[in-house]
Amino acid sequence: MAGDSQKMLNGPDGRIQVPRRVAAKRESLAEGPPAPQFIADTLKHLILVGELSLGTPVTEKWMTERFQASRTTVREALNLLVAERYLDQKPYKSARVRSYSPGEVADILEARRLLEGFAADRCADATEVARAELRASFAKYASEISAQQQNSAAMAHVDLHVAIVGLTGNRELVLAEHDLMIGSLLLIDLINWHLRDSEKMYMEHLRLVNALLEPDPEEARRLTDAHLDMVLDAAHKRLPGTG
Repeated sequence: MAGDSQKMLNGPDGRIQVPRRVAAKRESLAEGPPAPQFIADTLKHLILVGELSLGTPVTEKWMTERFQASRTTVREALNLLVAERYLDQKPYKSARVRSYSPGEVADILEARRLLEGFAADRCADATEVARAELRASFAKYASEISAQQQNSAAMAHVDLHVAIVGLTGNRELVLAEHDLMIGSLLLIDLINWHLRDSEKMYMEHLRLVNALLEPDPEEARRLTDAHLDMVLDAAHKRLPGTG
């Protein structure tokens, strides 16, 4: 994939090229020691397959028994999941699997539409530094999904959308986009799990990034709106409690 990434960055017309690639499919987690990251990854998998429903309490006691791990290890795993917003935890309360109300889903995507749509409208004014960061972010995203590295692919997806808003040159908007993307990590992961079509998602991002780099503000705005419409529709159709 490294060679393909170079091709993407050095296409003859400056556009990102489509590399030969295999659509990423999430595999079951390999067995390993009860380290914090392994436990966190396993809990993510349990959420995606429905063994842990949205809103379900996740207690230290249950985790230590399930994984035969120390409380210290379990707490580290919980902290990882809370930081990525897969779990919510209030002081002196057990953690719970993150849940999304219909209103929250709509609010998140409306806010993203404002930020990413503004970036599309302003893409012709982006600096070369911001454009280079977008190319690099897309290359990283493409590499991670081709390698079927789910966790790093999820964070690369966050970084890609942050880089899109980075075209505006507005640091406050970039920080806001980062918070929105981190807050919706579980939402996007659940949608991708149900859709099982990483090739389609890859191509949507490829077309959008190319329009932003062209630059073609009108096409970039159209593709931004279409992508977020798809995410909203998938959330309403496939996720419990959001329809």
